[in-house]
Amino acid sequence: MAKRNEKGVSLIELLAGMAIFSILVVVLTGIFVGSIRNQVNVLESQKLIGEIRYVLENVSRVGMLARTDTGGTCLSESEKSYEFIGDEFSFIDDRERCNVYSVDDGVIYRKLIEDRGSGAEIERRLTSPEVSVERFDVEIIDGGEQEKVMLLIEMKTEGVSAHAQTTFSKRTLR
Repeated sequence: MAKRNEKGVSLIELLAGMAIFSILVVVLTGIFVGSIRNQVNVLESQKLIGEIRYVLENVSRVGMLARTDTGGTCLSESEKSYEFIGDEFSFIDDRERCNVYSVDDGVIYRKLIEDRGSGAEIERRLTSPEVSVERFDVEIIDGGEQEKVMLLIEMKTEGVSAHAQTTFSKRTLR
């Protein structure tokens, strides 16, 4: 009987190679899909933190320049600088406009009310439609001449939630 010198791959070797390749593809696909999901969560978190930061900076930047409401034109009590009733945080800014920050259907709005006879109102949305405001709390700490405001905001998007807090006080510019 003559010995045959066969070159090539047997069926068993081919099946074993395909099985190893298939296992590698499944493992690498799982890793890839997991990293994509992680990246989506990171991007959502960054967007959410950016939204929270924007609102906190807007409220605190304008709120630091609040004036005392001597005539009761903006707040329910005169001789106060800030007021938080229900979901509305109000104060008079450095241009003598009444600022009202409020939450409606998960959205934070800033309303500016002119007090110079016209009574004109401008309302602006501060949060995007993709974000839902879950909590908007303001605590006004009476410190005599220097009232402090603690602001807490909690927001969420699909699968991601975040909250942040800041404290500011009225600045007296002379």
